Amino acid sequence: MKLAIYGAGAIGAYLGVELALGGVDVALIGRGPHLAAMKRDGVRLTHYMWYFNEMVAGRLLQITNADQSRTFAVIHQHAGRLYIHQATVAARTPEPVLFMQNLGFVNEEGRSIRYTTFYTEGYGEWRFPHPVPPRTVRPLEER
Repeated sequence: MKLAIYGAGAIGAYLGVELALGGVDVALIGRGPHLAAMKRDGVRLTHYMWYFNEMVAGRLLQITNADQSRTFAVIHQHAGRLYIHQATVAARTPEPVLFMQNLGFVNEEGRSIRYTTFYTEGYGEWRFPHPVPPRTVRPLEER
C-alpha cells in the first residue's frame, strides 16, 4: 500500500512513522515554518499510551513541539475509518483534557453505540472488515 499524508505536522509525522513501521510506503507532505522546525529540531514524542473511549481501543499521545508548545491527540480506528482528535496548547499551560470527551461512535443508522468488550481493528493492521464485537445501541435521547 502507498499512502501520502498531506499537511504532515506533528501528528501526521507520527502517523507516518507508525504506518511505515507497519510496512506501508508513506510520503509526508508539509510546508511552511512548521516543516522547517521539524526538519531542524525533529518531533519529540513525550507521552504515548493505550487508550479507549466508548470501549473502542486507540492511542493517546503528547508531542512537545520545537517552541515547547504541546500537541495532544487521540487516535482511533473504527469501522475502517481513522479518527483523530487533537489540540495544541502554548508552553507552560495546562493540558486540554476536555477536548476528547465528546468522541462517540454510531451504527449504520446513526444510533449511538457502546461495545460490551473492547473493539479493536488491530493496531498496525489497516484491513477492513473485521468481525464486530458485541455492542449495545443507546436510545437517541441518551446521546
